[in-house]
Amino acid sequence: MENDRKPQIAATADTVAGIRAVPLAPMFKLGDVVRLKSGGPAMSVLAFGKRDSDGAATADCAWHDGNDGLETANFPLVCLRPH
Repeated sequence: MENDRKPQIAATADTVAGIRAVPLAPMFKLGDVVRLKSGGPAMSVLAFGKRDSDGAATADCAWHDGNDGLETANFPLVCLRPH
């Protein structure tokens, strides 16, 4: 009998536009604090699995805007680094 266990990974997506997504970004986990490689505020990773128009894996991130507000945006994973 074949081994039916799936590999354990830190970041996955259930579906993207109805298609089962591939494992993403084992370097980041939900809740990790990251920054853009170009700088900017510390952000918390909220979700993985969306793809940008070029097909690159992305993460939804949230950060405080400095005025008691919360901002969110979607960034390509290649643009993020651990905080």
